[in-house]
Amino acid sequence: MENIFITGGTGFLGWDIAKNLLEDKNSRLYFLAREKSGLTAENRIIGLVKKDYGAGKAGDILDRVELIEGDITAPGLRIEKKLLGKLCKEIDVIYHSAALCEFGVTWDKIKIINVDGTKNVLEFAKKCINLRNFNHISTVALAGNFSGVFYENYLDKNQRFNNTYERSKFEAEKLVRAYEKEGLKVSIFRPGIITGNYTTGYTTNFQMFYQFLHILSLELFDELPVNKDVKYGFSPVDYVAKAIGLIPYDVESGKIYHITNPNTISFNSFLDNASRYFGFKKPVLIPKDKYDYNKLSGFRKKLIDFYLPYMIHEKIDFDISNFSSAVNGSLFRWPKIDEEFLTNLFKFCDKIGYIKRKTQNEDSSHIS
Repeated sequence: MENIFITGGTGFLGWDIAKNLLEDKNSRLYFLAREKSGLTAENRIIGLVKKDYGAGKAGDILDRVELIEGDITAPGLRIEKKLLGKLCKEIDVIYHSAALCEFGVTWDKIKIINVDGTKNVLEFAKKCINLRNFNHISTVALAGNFSGVFYENYLDKNQRFNNTYERSKFEAEKLVRAYEKEGLKVSIFRPGIITGNYTTGYTTNFQMFYQFLHILSLELFDELPVNKDVKYGFSPVDYVAKAIGLIPYDVESGKIYHITNPNTISFNSFLDNASRYFGFKKPVLIPKDKYDYNKLSGFRKKLIDFYLPYMIHEKIDFDISNFSSAVNGSLFRWPKIDEEFLTNLFKFCDKIGYIKRKTQNEDSSHIS
């Protein structure tokens, strides 16, 4: 039995990673979790298992799941001392997925979770005497305002950061690399823009990409600046988790993998599809060097400020050589960003009322 410790396992990407790991019946998962929104860690896990596996299979899955009450923001992860000692002898693999993924958060708040929290998990990993691998979930967003090809082995390229989230993930990865140099066996995964499930559109994370779409649906902007060369490689969460799970534990330590969809869509085409589906008025897109930025003022500027860099930044391409080499020979293929995929994402937003559809017009749209 392989004993796998996971942080953030009840979260958006973390739960999909956990489900893939649970497909191996020789795996036992230890979820580090805490009470949230009035639900105990145990109730959160039970709820997730029953939702995705059904009451009939839930028992078998839960037999291979152990709940560890704790918190990454505390030294020792706030795990009871005797249990901590037991885990340090039993754990074979760690997945560190816990993070605060939000724009507009103060540095002090996000540092406690994304940087200090990572350090606490790394300290725990150092004490695990049988540890085979520490798998760190990072992000391509740490490239900041870099332009050109960002290779998988790149980290500090004198880039500037657009927000505290990007900076925090950069600092966290620096820590992981430092511990790797001290002898910890490490793999680093950098997902791109993660969306809901490819088939169902299901998501529990409405930050970032979804929040931006919600703002646009409010029809507060007649015009927006854009770099026409910017394209987005939306990556469904189930594909991201599957891609991460394809990397074996016995690979060379220190390898970094960009988990990004090479199939892309332009901002203009994405906005065409979204505005047509939801029925909101699409802003006129103005080349960034011809846009009058004085038009962005007051609350409108505040609303769009966090997303503006992702519309006007210089073109950046993320190298995927390490990932492609590691999965060579597998059947894994990234999906195209086509009408079916986008419609699934939009339908889910409409279904739960996050962005309500204003029209039933279902004309097909052009994807580019």
